[in-house]
Amino acid sequence: WDSAHQRCAHVAFHSISSLEGLWVKVGQYLSSRPDIMPGAYLRELSKLQDTVPAHPWSESERTLREELGGRWEEQFSQFDRTPLSTASIGQVYDATLRRSG
Repeated sequence: WDSAHQRCAHVAFHSISSLEGLWVKVGQYLSSRPDIMPGAYLRELSKLQDTVPAHPWSESERTLREELGGRWEEQFSQFDRTPLSTASIGQVYDATLRRSG
């Protein structure tokens, strides 16, 4: 059973990672429940606590364009397109607002 659990847990991790958002939250929750999850799942899903893959830049740029307007780049004097951190529902970027006035 152990090898079957390990294989299935690995598949579950990759499936949840690709689904993103709420499913990552579900995986994170399940990774903290040793009372209902076999050890192989706990080990594999616990990777979701600190190893969430980054979203493509195109998705982040689309969100910036929708939220800040079509010329969002003009609002920043510097914007690093490499995320500092990623999470199940967002990413953090290093940027500096342009001074106004």
